[in-house]
Amino acid sequence: MQTVPLPHTGRNVSRLCLGLADLGVRYSEAEGFALLDAFKAAGGNFVDTARIYSDWIPGELQRSERILGDYLAARGDREAWVVATKGCHMDLAAAHLPRVSPHHIRADLESSLRRLRLDCIDLYYLHRDDPTVPVEPLVDTLEECVRQGLIRAYGCSNWHASRIHAAQVHARRSGGTGFAANQMLWSIGSRCMRPPADPTLVAWDEPLAALHCTDPLLAAPYSAQANGFFSKLLGEVPGVDPAALQSSLYHTAGNQRVAAALQALARESGLPVSTLVLAYLLEQDIPVTPVIGPKSPAQLQSCCQALAVRPDAEVRRRLLELGSAA
Repeated sequence: MQTVPLPHTGRNVSRLCLGLADLGVRYSEAEGFALLDAFKAAGGNFVDTARIYSDWIPGELQRSERILGDYLAARGDREAWVVATKGCHMDLAAAHLPRVSPHHIRADLESSLRRLRLDCIDLYYLHRDDPTVPVEPLVDTLEECVRQGLIRAYGCSNWHASRIHAAQVHARRSGGTGFAANQMLWSIGSRCMRPPADPTLVAWDEPLAALHCTDPLLAAPYSAQANGFFSKLLGEVPGVDPAALQSSLYHTAGNQRVAAALQALARESGLPVSTLVLAYLLEQDIPVTPVIGPKSPAQLQSCCQALAVRPDAEVRRRLLELGSAA
């Protein structure tokens, strides 16, 4: 699998990042182990979890991190992986209260280290932002965690461009590294989707695009495949009731036009719609590692096909224009 550098770590990460939000939720621990094995066999090494993952269902908290920790211990190949996790998400029982502070960074990081059974996390994201908190103490805390060897690098998720820029300026003025990566909601259909119910989610926009053109931090978009909306709408996924798609945030007039254009591109190029959706991100002029969410090795193989086939120059041009104009 192709790789790109992860800034400030000396490591390269696979062009696809395996998202583990559903680990132990929509598929079992054994199925999760099989999926991780298949991802490694395909050349993948970049995995993404979070302290909050699985906490929306009853029972064990931090289930995704715990299962990933079990897997790494069982396989005994920790150094083969680049592990990313996230903290400072709101408590689900009090989602109106931000949890972004030096105290919460420390508490959540220590909890994640225990669950993952690791001494050091490769990439630690702040899962949310609180614009009322100055960036300086947040960055200083993360830099201290780097110096203490608890994390190798840090990133942000759902931060606006102005806040990222302010954090980067402070980090560099104080001799630190700054954010290595940024997670945002981004796919070929994100510009035309309906606003998410969670107002703390941040989607790709022009200010973020401008920031990534001047700052070398890695873009790691989530919902990179638009939750499979276009593949389902255009019949690549069997057994989907079209009426069920009407509740999707991507079901808009704008994305109907995107779907029609994707269908035409698929017909002309011979590439599946699912490949074109991922190719839109993989063909950007900045470093991008889409976070994918397959539930099985078969779905993972479908995702990897997007890396095996490069669209020609005309298809690439039309894809990039389609996402930009959507």
